[in-house]
This record gives sequence, C-alpha cells and structure tokens, in this order.
Amino acid sequence: MIEGREAKIPLRIYKPFERKTKGIVVYYHWGGFVAGSIDESDAECRSLVTNCGCTVVSVGYRLAPKHKFPAAVVDSFDALKWVYENAEELGGDKESICVMGVSAGGNLAAVVSLLARDNGIKLRCQVLVTPVIGFDPFSESARLYGEKGCRLSMDTIVDFTLKYLGNLKEAFNPLFTPILSDLSGLPPALIITAEKDALRDQGEAYAKRLSDYGVPVISIRVNGIEHTIGGIQGKFIFLIASAFIKEKLEQE
Repeated sequence: MIEGREAKIPLRIYKPFERKTKGIVVYYHWGGFVAGSIDESDAECRSLVTNCGCTVVSVGYRLAPKHKFPAAVVDSFDALKWVYENAEELGGDKESICVMGVSAGGNLAAVVSLLARDNGIKLRCQVLVTPVIGFDPFSESARLYGEKGCRLSMDTIVDFTLKYLGNLKEAFNPLFTPILSDLSGLPPALIITAEKDALRDQGEAYAKRLSDYGVPVISIRVNGIEHTIGGIQGKFIFLIASAFIKEKLEQE
C-alpha cells in the first residue's frame, strides 16, 4: 500500500524466479473503470512476469462510481511515479519501465504515458490491449459489435462511461481521450485489438494517430474474437505482449 496524492493505492508486486532483465512493467487492470481488481488480474500478471523475466507491479486504482474521473488517472500516475522513484528497491531500473493495460486499463496506460512524458519519466514502451480511447458510438465496429447481446454492448459502454465521467463533456478531456493530445515523444507502442469488439476501431485509430506523430507503433488485430482476454486467445495475446515488452527492455 503506497500513499498517493489523494488516497492510499494498493499494489501487488511480482518478481520472477529467474530475472532476465531489470525491466519493470506497471500493469493496469480491465473493468470499465467500475470493476476489476488486482486479484482478478493475478493470472495475467503471473503470465507477464514469467514470460518477461522482470518485475510486474499491478495497480489497484480507485473505481467509479464512488470515485469518478480523474481519480483512476491520479492513482495510476502516482503508482507509476512511485515505481520510478523506487525502481532499484524493486530489483529494476528506472530507465527500463513499461506500462500495460487492458480495456479501461489500456486507457489508463495510454494516459499515463502522456503524463510520464510531460513529467520527465521516459518509458520503454506502452502496451494497450483492446483499449478504451474515448467515447465513440459511431464507428463501424461500434455499430457492428455494440448491439445488445454482444460481449461489450454500447449500452454497457454508455453505462460505464457515465459512471466514470459523470458528465459526457469530460469525454473531450485528453486525460480520458488521449487521441486529442499532442502525441509526439511518446514511447513505442503495441496496440492489440479484437475483430468483433465495439472498441476495435478506436484502438486502431489511436495506432494510426501515434504513427502520424512519429511514434513507433505495431497494431495487431486478433480476428474472430470479441472483447475478451480469456481462454487460448488471451494466452496468445499475452505471449505477443510479453515478446514485445521483452524486446524493448533488451534494447540498449
């Protein structure tokens, strides 16, 4: 438990049996900003620490509707800053920090990358898996895969977004919609989207926008799956993510 600016933040720290790098991955869990936890993302973090051979720090940021935007952003950045300041004690190196998040956690990882850049923290990479990049009910993927009965419907997205933001005017805040920001100078990115996901197009649009700003980016669409990281597909996604992180950490 660490002291943030506004609240105490629970962290779960994973260390590898065999350390292959001094890298540290700061991980933000899924859950639409209203659910999820460090307990529920335990298997994902164990996969990362095993495959990357580095320390993984899972962040238990505050959840809506009790704690509305930008509480999750504040906690997420405060956790990253703490990791940066205590990297050596964690067995890592403050110059070898990556961020990763899934769904809502992908949004937080993207936003934290912006805040890190603006506060002099240089990250090795950012990994965004099926990320929320803003509120976009009009994209093709939202129309095709946001209907009732889909794994992540637009009704659910609207509900989660309103619980998190409180007011849709906040959807224009770059700390929720990072694609509205100046994206220059951000760390290399891996963005993984799912074919049958209402969020697919916004994740791929963000990849394009990063590229337009000169940020090295790899965008991968996993065909045939919905908004999920479970099962064999989830294991495949985390293997891809781990390979990308490991490569970036091994670079001089």
